[in-house]
Amino acid sequence: MISSSPSSSPLSSAYIFPRRRLSSPSFLPLSSPPPKPPLPSNSGEIKPDVASNSAVYLRRVFTAIVFLSAVVLSCFVLYRATDSVGLKMPMVYYYYYASGNPDLLSDDVSSDNSRLADADVMWFRDPFPHFYFDADFQIACDHFSGISDGVENKPNGGFKFVRSNNRSIEFYKYWYSSREKFPGLHDQDVLNIIKNGTFIQDIGLKMRFLSTAYFGGFCEPSRDLNEVCTMHANCCFGLDSKLHDLRILLQDWKSYMSLPPRFKGSPLVSWRVPQNCSLDALLHFDLQSEDEKQEMDNNGKTDKRL
Repeated sequence: MISSSPSSSPLSSAYIFPRRRLSSPSFLPLSSPPPKPPLPSNSGEIKPDVASNSAVYLRRVFTAIVFLSAVVLSCFVLYRATDSVGLKMPMVYYYYYASGNPDLLSDDVSSDNSRLADADVMWFRDPFPHFYFDADFQIACDHFSGISDGVENKPNGGFKFVRSNNRSIEFYKYWYSSREKFPGLHDQDVLNIIKNGTFIQDIGLKMRFLSTAYFGGFCEPSRDLNEVCTMHANCCFGLDSKLHDLRILLQDWKSYMSLPPRFKGSPLVSWRVPQNCSLDALLHFDLQSEDEKQEMDNNGKTDKRL
């Protein structure tokens, strides 16, 4: 008879052996995984300083977005402000100042934002109030007759204000191609010829000549300093002569601006220029030979599109 006491039985190892076998993973009963150690009580919460930093970051991002939106809106409003009166239709205007090289006229004829400027044009006031917004092509003059649409005006190619449309583009193409018809002439001389022809009327181009009271030059200075917008160093030979008179022009303007308002309207306030620049130096339209005048009469009045 086997004793019930394990310590006194020779088979006590058989009783212990199954326990060792049960300790093997293959014999472990299925059970839930051991619980994870508890997290600290504040590990799932957002610290107050982190929350405040996040709020500041979001506020800055929102402010930046609002600022950029305001800049884009302002640019759009300024762009539309250059449209026609009442903002009824999109109209693109641009300044085009011919550099004196006719080869440049065709490079940008189809662009609506081309800008070329004569370096000898000095600006004093905003010229926009004195432009004709119903005109396609506007140009300053060496001599202004007093009639803005009169072909007897003597245009100067150093200052133009052009509305980009099909009419002005066709006009620029015709102006550029006309140099082949009048070889050896400056683009300003060519313009002075073709403005009398029929092509401008055929395409319906509205051309206006700007008054020298606002857009003056050494050929015909703007005498009223209360009205002048620009002054062009035209009718002048030589860079040194231009620089000399332009310096005097700037000094005169500074002296005028330093005057008290009650003295600015005095008739004694005027320009001291031209000095080294001659008023007759570039009056090429009065120095044309008889052959050139005859060619203008024969070709200018019957010119057709080339």
